[in-house]
Amino acid sequence: MFIYKRFKPQHFLEFLNQGLFDDEINEVIKFFPLYEPKLQFELVHYLRKNPSLSVSLTTFSKALNISQKDAKVILTAPAKTSKIVLTSEENEGKVIKALVIPGTSKVITNNEHIKKDLSLIKRFIKKGFAVFFEETFSGKSFMLPIAVSLYINNLPSDLVFTGRLNSKGEIFDVEHIEEKFRVAKKENLRLVTPSQVKNIKVIKAFLDRDRWNIPFYVTSESLEEMKHFLEFFPEKFVEREFELFKGLELFYDLTKEKFCLVTGQLKDKKDWETACNEFYTRIQLVKNKLPGSKVFHFGIRGPASLAFAFGTLWGAQDQFIVYHYQTGKYHPISVEDPKHLKEKLKNIEDLDWIFEKKGDDLVIILKLSHHELLADVKSYVKSYLKTPSFLFIEHRKSGNLLIEDFKKVVQEIASLIQDIRRNHSFKSFHFFFSCPVAIAFMLGVTFGHYVSGYIYNYQQNEQTYSPVINFSTLKNLRERAF
Repeated sequence: MFIYKRFKPQHFLEFLNQGLFDDEINEVIKFFPLYEPKLQFELVHYLRKNPSLSVSLTTFSKALNISQKDAKVILTAPAKTSKIVLTSEENEGKVIKALVIPGTSKVITNNEHIKKDLSLIKRFIKKGFAVFFEETFSGKSFMLPIAVSLYINNLPSDLVFTGRLNSKGEIFDVEHIEEKFRVAKKENLRLVTPSQVKNIKVIKAFLDRDRWNIPFYVTSESLEEMKHFLEFFPEKFVEREFELFKGLELFYDLTKEKFCLVTGQLKDKKDWETACNEFYTRIQLVKNKLPGSKVFHFGIRGPASLAFAFGTLWGAQDQFIVYHYQTGKYHPISVEDPKHLKEKLKNIEDLDWIFEKKGDDLVIILKLSHHELLADVKSYVKSYLKTPSFLFIEHRKSGNLLIEDFKKVVQEIASLIQDIRRNHSFKSFHFFFSCPVAIAFMLGVTFGHYVSGYIYNYQQNEQTYSPVINFSTLKNLRERAF
């Protein structure tokens, strides 16, 4: 029979992980109190990930001096692995792991000399737990990471915490913060400290949030312009006056700049493609990093053609709010179900249109403002499209549309285009706009990207129209894996 307590640690772990102790696992467990913390941590972890082992609850509970009920919780209940940054004046520091298992009747640990501080955590979370550390240590900086593991459900894998905690969830300073930052950085981890957040409830408000309102602003000017848009954004704080962008950066590494796309002057096709790529990439980044459901609030100060492209990239799956800028204010237009915009209307009441069927290329001209563009567009496209077909759409209140009618306008335009496409076949589509950007965005949502053709914009520097976005570019962006 092996004398397990005499094994060198590295040999013990090799035997354990190769399954060489499996047939005598209960004999191994008997010596649990005599193993060093690293072996205790690994043994508990091994027992949990191998539920087919014939572990005796009687043996396990005696070895740990706990009830069989608690022993079963430790072996079977869901657990988390907490990362703790350890530093001292004597060494450069390291990151160790702790296995945290909620649901026991009392605090159970393999690091008895910190049990008083663990009991304080129990008072805050109001339930017992077990925690097994890889090492023994001194200090109180472990309190916040252990409490976070017990109190918070959604923990980004690259986020670590340090701090002392009281029974109210308030966070207090600990020593060697600069050293901890260096250790965390070396391990590609982001460290949250007491100087950044003062209450664990703030952390939970951000990490366990199940619904987000996300501002996303587009401008050709600068980040400063976003300030005005945010005056009309419904959410200023999340918890205890902790600013939204401060929390997004601290807990998710999402800086404020990620939510404001500054396009600059879009001079050529490459600029437009770059803007579309940046828009879609940022949207996907935010969607993937934040838990729960998300409602994006889009403010776009730019050409309608760009807004149409962005709407196409957004798609018809997720709820959104798009803002119309008028008389110095941003007015929200909420679209809870984008598919509703695509629903076919029986009657088109407020549109006038002219449809000229000729060739296989359909030119769609949308006029909802005072700017006249029909003659100019016809003259422009005939120079390179052979016998194009034309669909000219005008609203009876063009230039005087009410914001509350915007969604109905989009529905009518989408229904009209559906009718034309149902009755006629086209190989490509070519869009020209004179309309509010909010309508262009919603129309892009309804039209989709599974077509050939271009989106055009009047380029002031060239005093003419230009094809700025190819639908194939939008399709490639939408179908790219993230």
